[in-house]
Amino acid sequence: MTMNQELTHRTIGEIVAEDYRAAGAFKKFGLDFCCGGKRTVAEACTKKGVDVQELQQELRSVLRRAGGEADYASWPADLLVEYIVSMHHRFVRDKLPEIESYARKVAKVHGRSYPALKEMLEVFLQLRDEMTDHLDKEELLLFPYIRHLVEADSKGRAPESGLDEGTPAQAVAMLESEHEEAGRLMARLEELSDGFTPPEDACPTFRVYFQNLEGFRDDLHKHVHLENNILFPRAWSYMNVWPAEARLPARAMGSTDEDDEKGPMVMAGFPVLLRAGGGHGPVFPCGHGVPAPRGTQPG
Repeated sequence: MTMNQELTHRTIGEIVAEDYRAAGAFKKFGLDFCCGGKRTVAEACTKKGVDVQELQQELRSVLRRAGGEADYASWPADLLVEYIVSMHHRFVRDKLPEIESYARKVAKVHGRSYPALKEMLEVFLQLRDEMTDHLDKEELLLFPYIRHLVEADSKGRAPESGLDEGTPAQAVAMLESEHEEAGRLMARLEELSDGFTPPEDACPTFRVYFQNLEGFRDDLHKHVHLENNILFPRAWSYMNVWPAEARLPARAMGSTDEDDEKGPMVMAGFPVLLRAGGGHGPVFPCGHGVPAPRGTQPG
């Protein structure tokens, strides 16, 4: 198999996981390396009409440059979790209110001259809500369980399954779906802003707003890549592909007798199966639950 054939048969996520500098090459050709990281290079190039030879030349050029990113693919899952929370989650929580203030001000002052700014505000507010809820799910539910998996593995024991639970497979599927939605909203913002390009007569606030959106997009892409292409597969490996009986413990979140009577619940769409026959069920961080959607009912 030639180098070109080897490249085309690998997934974009695998290549970027080995060296994050490769992300620059894929980005240049408009190839999604985060949510679309599971596609092979051949599939992605065919869909976008990209010449594989040109992509390969760009990859070689990018990877020859001095310096580079940390070797995230070699990190254990718990270290990845700490990095994602301290770097990317903190960045998102800090930037969301800052960008929102710019979005509101620019839409109010310049919305009549540039109507797209009003839709951009609406889309950004959707993204804000989506990301805030998403980070909470990761930090309160999945990430603590991943830390537990690593600790159990280091001590040579099987991870605890918990009694009040939803499966990690459900959790990962839900979070990956939310990554796709966040990516869709971010792409819409980029489209409405003509690639985050301010008009020639834009005021300083207008320009700072677009610069911040572009930086937010770049961070989001890396954040999603680290989770979809490295962290989630790494966590699965600790369970040798999580079996059906492996669960996300919810007992540590607290409980009330009233919750036990509500049946299957989800926290903002996150499946959590309550134990049948009495006992204690989880109290959700948001303070309430909603009925589980069809398909999440226990058999």
